[in-house]
Parts: sequence; C-alpha cells; structure tokens
Amino acid sequence: MAAPVSPAPPASPGGEIRVSVIVPTRNRSRLLRDVVGALWAQTLDPRSFEVIIVDNRSEDDTADVMKELQARSPCRLRYHVMPENRGPARSRNTGARLGEGAILAFTDDDCRPSPQWLERGIAAFSDPGVAFVTGPIAYKPEQVGTTGFFARDGRDISAEHPTYSWTNILYRRDVFLEAKGSDEALCLPDFRNRVVDCGDTDLAWRIKEAGRRNAFVTEALVWHELEDMKALDWIWEPFRLFVVASLLRRHPELRWRLLQGGIFFTWANALFYLGMVGLGLGIAVRGSFALLALPYLAWALWLLREHLSLQRAPKLAAQIALLAVRQGALCAGMIYGSIRFRSLVL
Repeated sequence: MAAPVSPAPPASPGGEIRVSVIVPTRNRSRLLRDVVGALWAQTLDPRSFEVIIVDNRSEDDTADVMKELQARSPCRLRYHVMPENRGPARSRNTGARLGEGAILAFTDDDCRPSPQWLERGIAAFSDPGVAFVTGPIAYKPEQVGTTGFFARDGRDISAEHPTYSWTNILYRRDVFLEAKGSDEALCLPDFRNRVVDCGDTDLAWRIKEAGRRNAFVTEALVWHELEDMKALDWIWEPFRLFVVASLLRRHPELRWRLLQGGIFFTWANALFYLGMVGLGLGIAVRGSFALLALPYLAWALWLLREHLSLQRAPKLAAQIALLAVRQGALCAGMIYGSIRFRSLVL
C-alpha cells in the first residue's frame, strides 16, 4: 500500500526553507514524538526549515502519529511512505531529493537534537569551503545509568569521529547530490537479516577524498536512545562491524583513522585472541598455556568493576562468559568481513 508524499504545507509568510531535516523511520512510532518535538524546539525560525519523515513501510501506528503531529506542527512537516522496504539508505536518498533546503540535515528516529543543533550546524556553512558538518553525539541523559547489562554499548562522541554517523550530520544539498548520495549497495543485511548501513562513512570519505572540507561544531549536539536489547541481539550486535572491511577496501586511509578511533583491533580484541590461543594450546599442548587467558579475564573484571563482590560471584562469572561470547561475535564479524570483502581487519 504505497502512499504518496503528503501535501507539504507552505512556509509561513516571509519564510524561506533553508534546511531540510531528513529522518528515516520504521516501526518507531513511540520515538517519533521525541525527535519531532526536539525539532520543534529548535532555536532556528521554524519557517526556515522543514522536516521530512521517510517511512520505510512501518507496520505500527506511525501513520496515525504523523497525522497528529502534522496537524499541530509549527514547521513544515512532510511524511513520505516508501513503496517498498529497501533499507534506510534509499530512504535518506529519497528524502534528500524531496528536500527544498540548500542544507540537508540528517538524524535518526531514535535521536533527540539539542535546541541549537540546526542554528549552530548551519552557521558553519558560512565558510563556503565546508561541504558537511558533524557534531557531538551523547546518550539521552535521563537514560544514563538506568539500563541493564544488555544495553547497547557505545560511547559518547565529543570530537570529530571518522565514521561520520547519520545520527548527526549536515550536508550542502548540491554536494550531497553531486556525490549521488548514500551508496545503497552499502546497506547490507547481516546473517540474521538485520540491515547494517555504512553509507554514512563512505559518503563522507568520498567527499573528503575529492578535496572538500568538513567542520565539527561542538554546540551541534544530538542525543541518542540508549537501548536495552534482548540477550541474543546484544551478543550478536558487534558482528555487524563486518562492514568495516568493505569500507577499508574502498578507503585505505580510513584504516588508520578507525584504528585511532578504537573501532577495530582494540585492546579487548587483542586480549581475546591471546586468550583463545592460550586456551587452545592449554588443551592441546600444556595446561599452563591457559594462563594467557588471564589478561582478558582482568579486562573483563575491570569492565564489570562496579559489580565486583563475593555475593555476586555466580552472576559475575556468567557476565564474564557472556562478554567473551560477545567478543567472539565481534572477532567473527571482523574475520568474516575480511574474507568477504578481501580486506584484512583484525
């Protein structure tokens, strides 16, 4: 049941659309009010930007939520349903083509842009040499410290990061279109058929390699949902980094930037490999080789240091085992990606 672009209400009298904010979504109606509300709270004049929600065939009540939001939106709020689910890359490219602003601002449906996000972000484009702008990413403050062991892990990004995430990025529209937007071939399913989109990193690096400059604006902050995951999803989540090998094959310079950014070949990976070798040799050759697993155990205990106590020993042992399984999923993803894309990643 394909739906056309909803009629776009005109900008307020005297208003000129300077920025098009593009938000792809699928089955996230419970979060849409947060991201749209945050965009309504922008310090930028609401007459000067539009919000385009691109729905990737949601099966929940997203359409009803959007109808309600459109009825009371202070800015132009557009809703487009894709004819078929071809992943978020196509949704973003579609939103970019629909947008009327000279600047395209991208964020996700599980995010909350800070009030100055647009105003501070577009200010950086006063330098005509700047092709795209990124800003910090942090978890929603009310969620920090409230999630459980199986929360999606990660870290705040407070400085320019080589992945240039869709979570918080703004492009000049002409630059985005000239580069043909996000490469939809990089919207890849993993073995559980969950989509991994690394088109953000690829697009940014294609533009940088073409000699264009970018800027990082510390005031252009976006908060991200801190998700509690199902145990199996949490274990296999790191496997999704198999796409790193594809990026490294396309952009060799990215290898050292990702290494510096701690994306792959982290200390935890190195200690895990050492521990697996030690356990293997301990079984096959001599038991004392198993001591090579102690550095990984020490790392795991440091990671879980807030839970250390004799009373929690059985639970702690289970958590260490789960961490090891998850680390194994990460390393398996790196090895699989290296073979699939013929680009070594450890």
